[in-house]
Amino acid sequence: MAIILFTLIILDYLERYIFPPERVKVIHLYFHGAGIDTKKIKKALSAYKIGIQSIDVVQSIQKEKVQVNVLARTPVSLNINEFYKELQNLPDIYKIKMEESQ
Repeated sequence: MAIILFTLIILDYLERYIFPPERVKVIHLYFHGAGIDTKKIKKALSAYKIGIQSIDVVQSIQKEKVQVNVLARTPVSLNINEFYKELQNLPDIYKIKMEESQ
C-alpha cells in the first residue's frame, strides 16, 4: 500500500513538471502608431513562459493605431503584475487587456 501511495505522489509531481497547468487566454495589446515589432512582443511573452498559439493584428489607418490579439497558453502561476510591467516597456503601448479564451 505504501509503495502505491509513494508511486502516485511521484507520478503527480512528474505530471506537473512535464505538463504544467496552463490556461488559454487572449491578450490584447493596443499601440499608437502604425509600426509594431512582433519580435519584441514574442520576446516579452516568452520571458514569462507564455506559449503563443496565434497572433492577429488589426490596424486602423485613419487613427494610426494597432491592436494585437495574442491567443496564448499562460501558466497558472503567472505573476500578472510583473507581466504587465514588462509589457508596459514595449514602445508606443497604451492599453493591455487579458481575458479567458472562450
